[in-house]
Amino acid sequence: MRIYILGAGSIGSLFGALLSKIGEDVTLIGREEHVEAINNNGLKVVGVEEFTVYPKAVTKIPSELPDLVILATKSYSTAYALECAKESIGENTWVLSIQNGLGNEDEALKYTKNVLGGITTNGAALERWGVVRWVGKGVTIIGNYPRGKGKFAERVVALFKKAGLEAEISENIVGWKWAKAIVNSAINPIGAIIEVKNGYILENDHLLALAMEVVKEGCQVAIQKGIE
Repeated sequence: MRIYILGAGSIGSLFGALLSKIGEDVTLIGREEHVEAINNNGLKVVGVEEFTVYPKAVTKIPSELPDLVILATKSYSTAYALECAKESIGENTWVLSIQNGLGNEDEALKYTKNVLGGITTNGAALERWGVVRWVGKGVTIIGNYPRGKGKFAERVVALFKKAGLEAEISENIVGWKWAKAIVNSAINPIGAIIEVKNGYILENDHLLALAMEVVKEGCQVAIQKGIE
């Protein structure tokens, strides 16, 4: 499968490396420094697994049409990234968002009806240019957006499993996207404001109570919007 990773940061680089390792035709699109390091020395994964692969890496999106575009940019860059990639999104190209946040898939629907939503709980960090640390294994859940599952989603799940990722398919990917967004909203901002690691919040009764209040409020919003 020809796959473009649009946004070769930590998660994008991890997924690109794993898919490249099993022989898929992967092209990483990222920052110049990262691209240069990959082209010179390969893309190295450390942590959970340790290996080096040599995928294609570029700063500009190729004109050839891929089978799959994996969106892995920050959410605030989604609209710009898709506009840059529009000539590479063909009639049979699918776009999969594995980003945090809500609304990224809606942006993708402006360019194609072939949209998959996704979440991942794999932990990754870009240690330095050309090196990504796989911090911890998690699960990746995808599904047709906004609802349902189809043959291509099943192909992608099978591909992820072959690459060593725990992967599942869901008919209600919007619900999963909201669930992760609510959890993130309860943990990440508190950790940033208090300047502590996320795990500390779970160990501190006062911070945990605050986080649970944020979760409750997020769930109330989801219910009002009809999210299951």
